[in-house]
Amino acid sequence: MTEFRFLNGGDMVVKLNGEVLGGVKKAVCRKNNTINKIMEFLNETPVASFAESSYVVELEMNLADIHFFYDKNTFDNIEFLNKQKNVRYSDCCVEQTESIVNPEGNVDYRVKIVAERRSVGNNDS
Repeated sequence: MTEFRFLNGGDMVVKLNGEVLGGVKKAVCRKNNTINKIMEFLNETPVASFAESSYVVELEMNLADIHFFYDKNTFDNIEFLNKQKNVRYSDCCVEQTESIVNPEGNVDYRVKIVAERRSVGNNDS
């Protein structure tokens, strides 16, 4: 998310399938590259290699509805918007959900989402 320049998290809106997702305390977005090599039989030198990318979005949030992500396996997109730009992750799959009880007694939720595609554009709204 290096395309974004903002002063605080209040400048950012997170949308899931076009609806605002509340309670997000922290979001970590990263790109994973996998290199696949095509090898000859009994030869250690690769004939060809190609890279595949996937995108991971990890959210830390406090939600009133504990089953919000537990009941979702896949969804179309998740977007991060500020005043100038938006980043959209598409063809998403919930890979992991986790509940954490803090020392203060609050329950936070972590969700790991894997997306096939990522696009960056200007915010038209």
